[in-house]
Amino acid sequence: MRTPSTFANRKGLISWALYDWANSAFPTVIITFIFGTYFTQGIAVDEITGTSQWGYGMSVSAIFVAVLLPVLGAIADQRGPRKPWLFFFTIVAVVATACLWFARPDTNYVLMALIMAGLANFAFEAGVVFYNSMLPDIAPNKKIGRISGWSWGAGYAGGLCCLSLALIGFVQTEEPWFGVDKIDAANIRATTLLVALFVCLRRHLCRWYVRIYIHRIDPVWYCYKCDFRYWCCYFCLDR
Repeated sequence: MRTPSTFANRKGLISWALYDWANSAFPTVIITFIFGTYFTQGIAVDEITGTSQWGYGMSVSAIFVAVLLPVLGAIADQRGPRKPWLFFFTIVAVVATACLWFARPDTNYVLMALIMAGLANFAFEAGVVFYNSMLPDIAPNKKIGRISGWSWGAGYAGGLCCLSLALIGFVQTEEPWFGVDKIDAANIRATTLLVALFVCLRRHLCRWYVRIYIHRIDPVWYCYKCDFRYWCCYFCLDR
């Protein structure tokens, strides 16, 4: 049972909202604006082919998201502890995003770039499941909408912040920061390390300041049973 003593304090709530601030750097910079464009125009054989390959790669990632995230959602609802899962998928997202640094502007790196981007995207979406599941346990019902809105707004601000840093410091400058040169698009690839740093930052925000009250722990098999029921209802019931 939730009581006022189990809710997060002000520092915890702010840290939870700032997680989304750092989290949104990934879809903004990697998926949408910079790395996706770099892949289609720099790594793939041509822009049309690259756009198609990027679309297929993200579609495969989305399929895994659609199939596996209901299981993860059931785990988040039934098992109790969320932060270990959140940290695991954060680490996966950080490593996969950082690996995109090695994707040079050469067609030999197409497959590697797609695999790492797809894996990072899946880990990002999986982490969001456990991140969102924390909200009912850290805030009273009357404040859930307000705190969720703060997080949503912080996410937009964080994505734009990281994108601005990437453009100003690495992409649209004659002298990229930290002595990075432009050979083999190193200045573009360096934005993946910037995003990995942002994603790593979000882990520490939630780790130290957000405490979760574990109100139930059900066996893992029950989570899979819930997921099986979900898919049966989705495919079999008249809509």
